[in-house]
Amino acid sequence: MSEWPKTVRSGSVTVKIYQHNRGDYRQHIVTYYLGKQRVRKVVTDFASAKKEAERVANRLSHGETQALKLTSEDSAAYLEARRLLSSLNVPLLSAVEEYCEAKKLGVPLLAAAKYYVSRHKATFARKSISEVVEEFMKAKAADGMSLRYLADCRSRLGRFARDVHTEVATVDTAVIAAWLRGLGQSGRSRNNYRAMVQSLFRFARANGYLPKNEPTVADDLPLAKDMGGEIGIFKVEELAQLLIADPVELKVKGDRGTLVPYYVLGGLCGLRHAEINRMDWTDIDLSQRIIRISAAKAKTAANRIVPLCDSAVVWLTEFHQAKGQICSDRQSKYARDIAKKFDIKWPANGLRHSYGSYRLAQVKSAPQVALEMGNTPQMIFGHYRSVVTEQDADFWFKLSPERAKKFAEIRNSKLLAAA
Repeated sequence: MSEWPKTVRSGSVTVKIYQHNRGDYRQHIVTYYLGKQRVRKVVTDFASAKKEAERVANRLSHGETQALKLTSEDSAAYLEARRLLSSLNVPLLSAVEEYCEAKKLGVPLLAAAKYYVSRHKATFARKSISEVVEEFMKAKAADGMSLRYLADCRSRLGRFARDVHTEVATVDTAVIAAWLRGLGQSGRSRNNYRAMVQSLFRFARANGYLPKNEPTVADDLPLAKDMGGEIGIFKVEELAQLLIADPVELKVKGDRGTLVPYYVLGGLCGLRHAEINRMDWTDIDLSQRIIRISAAKAKTAANRIVPLCDSAVVWLTEFHQAKGQICSDRQSKYARDIAKKFDIKWPANGLRHSYGSYRLAQVKSAPQVALEMGNTPQMIFGHYRSVVTEQDADFWFKLSPERAKKFAEIRNSKLLAAA
């Protein structure tokens, strides 16, 4: 290449380098064709011109004509992009493809990356669901929650831990939702399980096992449809029949000294079955006509005072003792056995539901009844707004021993007439 222009070849492609002298200044011009258009690039020294000519010839021979159309600004941007990515060992094409995919989602890539880092920067302790359940139970016991509440937690969450073997930070909403559906429970019961699982996951979040200030996967669990339905209650004559029944005459197990208080505390005072089982005679103050239910004995772990109506005082006075457990858990079975003898259907939670229904009809105040029963006004209004008249309520709470005998006689007469 001793004469000008110099020629650089690559396959069938040729690129020429011209030299122009302008006084003491010398420049080199690389020339080639892109289609029918002649391209000229001025380069100061021959070595740079030759390198550029070789680059152009090589690209033209491989059909890379688009790359040769880059402006100087484009070329500078390309080189800077390569420089920035070199420390990350990420190819330019890969970076551009990832950016384009993020752009299609409509999410600013930098904002998404910052959010991801904020959510995952903490190192969470690897805790299985069963481990978190045990910590949850210990914490609730230390907080003084009632034995009934703790037993409920142990039952529901224990089942969850046995069935779902994974870490609390890796389980997702779909898995928990499928587990809830597989319980085979009613909508109301499923929702009770759901609430308990949500409490567990919020406990895990509070203790640093899940991201702070974010909803847990349990918070997104759908509510099951609660079909509800009317609650079952006793009629006035049915409670009357139970109150005067003598287990000895009926040849069934049980004793009036424990059965009558069981009926009264449930039906005329609205106590829960478990609360009745934990009651001691010292909790009943006949002189002030009240029952004191301590937090340790209540389901809600809250103290409350329950008033005693006149008939409740009369019934309890007959069997009152200075101290000692009032009833055992067996009273529920004995009471059902007696009910069968009189062809009385025993509704689920029948005594407490009856109290709620008749009491609401009597005082017409959901907040008052809620306070007495240890519940919420919404729950009282939603469950106990039954078809119970004010007259029925008056009969119910004035069911003295004498009246109970009369109502029982009326019921027996109706049964005989129907037979």
